Amino acid sequence: MALVVPAEFVHLHVHSQYSLLDGALKIKDLASRAKALGMRAVALTDHGNMFGAIQHYKACKDAGVSAILGCEVNVARRRTGPGAEEAIDHLVLLASSEAGYRSLIRIVSEGHVSPVSSLAPSVSMDTIAAHNKGLIALTGCLGGVLAQRVLEQGEVEGRAELDRLRSVFEPGSLYVELQEHNLPEQPVVNGILTGMAADMGLPIVATNDVHFRDREDGESQLYLSCIAGGRSYAEASEAHHGSFEMFMKPPDEMAYLFRDRPEAIQNTMAIAERCAGLKLKLGSPMLPTFKLPPEFGRAETQLANGQVDDVVDRRELPARIAKVLGILERPSGMAPAPAVTWAQAGAERAANAARTLPDISRRIVSKVLRAEDEKAGR
Repeated sequence: MALVVPAEFVHLHVHSQYSLLDGALKIKDLASRAKALGMRAVALTDHGNMFGAIQHYKACKDAGVSAILGCEVNVARRRTGPGAEEAIDHLVLLASSEAGYRSLIRIVSEGHVSPVSSLAPSVSMDTIAAHNKGLIALTGCLGGVLAQRVLEQGEVEGRAELDRLRSVFEPGSLYVELQEHNLPEQPVVNGILTGMAADMGLPIVATNDVHFRDREDGESQLYLSCIAGGRSYAEASEAHHGSFEMFMKPPDEMAYLFRDRPEAIQNTMAIAERCAGLKLKLGSPMLPTFKLPPEFGRAETQLANGQVDDVVDRRELPARIAKVLGILERPSGMAPAPAVTWAQAGAERAANAARTLPDISRRIVSKVLRAEDEKAGR
């Protein structure tokens, strides 16, 4: 009797309740379900945001599985002419390291602060290319950047798009994504994508575009789409693709679906291994460090190196003033505050803010020291 080895698989394309009015999977259930299915890790890739990233990280840690942090970003489609309609396509990005996590935060933030499309928080492919360090990319679902080129413009344009994607990411960091939900287009698209990946020497990977926990939850997710689209249930049902397969399928079921392409299943484990090194340092402030104008200088130099009142002897600085200087020097301390003004008001006002900070700080320091002198009776 042959020994049957259980299949190993990790879900890398998953939407939670933070894929607003689209995902029907609660984050607290995601980690526990992955554990129950025997998975070593599970990803979170909500639409255009990372609202649930920290909650997912903590839930996975409590459940004893590795958290993979990601996002399905909206990429603005290149306009082919002045009359071309605005459109966005999907691309899944996963953080393989702390650098990747920071890259992901930057890209997602850009999509909200400076969206390149009016349709949704979105970024350009150039923005992704500029912040690709530590990222792993999956080409997405049928609405992804690659599948859309194939469906709308044919295989030749699809190959050109895949070649472009390959140039955007670090070597070995792009995977051609395959899905199977019993939709009529998918077998054809999967065949084309697999052939393109083989010709270009790129790996394939299987995902299930998870939107709910169990197959029975599919109808509940359809009600969410009614709210999102402002439609009745009858209208939503008529427009629905008819598949409730986007749930957290067990590894054995995923392995059966891709039995003709076992490497697509195996590569989920390879990606999970690559992402396992990401460890977040929680419990302490993670504030951004802003680049200051050159004339600002180091806080310690401005405040302590001969730029306090002449009546102050640096050797008499009380301990609490030294502590203030230390806070100003921290990357997550108060020193970047003038740069916030700079970023909001422009370089000229920023330079003025930077020039005034030493004067303001000097007055604060002097006032504190005078209070100390009065208290001591000097």
